[in-house]
Amino acid sequence: MYNSCPRDSRAAKACLEFSKDGFDDWFLPSINELLKIRDNAGILGLLSNENYDYASSSEANADEMITSPYSIAGQVASSIYIRNISKMAVIKVMPVRYF
Repeated sequence: MYNSCPRDSRAAKACLEFSKDGFDDWFLPSINELLKIRDNAGILGLLSNENYDYASSSEANADEMITSPYSIAGQVASSIYIRNISKMAVIKVMPVRYF
C-alpha cells in the first residue's frame, strides 16, 4: 500500500518512520488487525468517548482505504461500521508491531 499512496497521504510511511521505546519496526495494520485491536480495546484500556476513524493498510480500490471507527460513544464499534475513505483523507494512524 505504501508505494500506491498519494504523496500527501502516507499513513504507511508515518508508521514505518515511527519509533518508540527503542523500537522502530512499526507498521500500518490491516483492517483485520485493526478490528482485533478495536475488539479488545476494553481489555487493553483503549476505549474512548471520541468517535474517529483509523487508517488501515487494506485497500478498497486504487483511491480508497478501508477504515473503521475506533469507538462509538465509548463502546467498541462493531464491524458493520467499516467504511471506505479516500487515501487523501486526514485520519488517525495507529502504528503497531509484533512482539
